[in-house]
Amino acid sequence: RRLTGVLDKHLASSEYLGSELSIADFAIWPWTSRFDYQGIDLNDYPNVKRWYLQLAERPAFIRGYAEPKDVGAIPVP
Repeated sequence: RRLTGVLDKHLASSEYLGSELSIADFAIWPWTSRFDYQGIDLNDYPNVKRWYLQLAERPAFIRGYAEPKDVGAIPVP
């Protein structure tokens, strides 16, 4: 919760973690995507919620975080 609060405070004055969308957003987003498992209500962190939903709607995020259909498949040469 403390880290979510720090993130929320930062995102109050910035659209992304840096000055623009960057690898930092890609690296932190999966951590925040586990908010329900961590017992965190994103309604308590409106800036994190905005950032989380904004990234989740991006086509690249949707494709990148989609579950692969062939997990564990070993390619045969």
